[in-house]
Amino acid sequence: MWRGLTIRSSRNRFVTEKAWQKSLPCLCLHYAVRLNSSVRRVDQAIRQFVDQCAADQPPNEAAVDAACAEAGITREVFYDALAWYVANEFAANRLSFEDGDAAINWIFGLAQFALPELAFEIFSAFDDGEFQRPEVPGGLDPVNLYTRPAIAEIIVRRHTSNNSFKPKPLRGSA
Repeated sequence: MWRGLTIRSSRNRFVTEKAWQKSLPCLCLHYAVRLNSSVRRVDQAIRQFVDQCAADQPPNEAAVDAACAEAGITREVFYDALAWYVANEFAANRLSFEDGDAAINWIFGLAQFALPELAFEIFSAFDDGEFQRPEVPGGLDPVNLYTRPAIAEIIVRRHTSNNSFKPKPLRGSA
């Protein structure tokens, strides 16, 4: 049985079920639950697709279309989400370069070489780590030389560009 909801505000410490229903319509709550479950399903599908690519058994287009339809997103949003997942997992050392590269190359082909901006940036970072360049002295790993710094820069830039807090400079400072 629902007994109440603790609200951390100075006016109301506890809210009854009736008051809570008036303050947050059940329809909105139901929508939020459905939205969160869709996000979880997309996240699960992305993890599964990356694992399949790592096992050299990439999913087919029908599986991607089904995941997109279930979540109510476009393929472009899916491509960005998968690329973002790969970038973050690679940066955290939870995904090898080879497995991340396999997943990124898979979506590049699936998108018929026309990825959205974020996914293309991440694809390019992985692409730069795929081969040894003649102008680079031997023994230097292209993944550590090109891919890791590019992925780190993309993650930092995306995190700061999505941050609504923009500090103002102090008066009198240059």
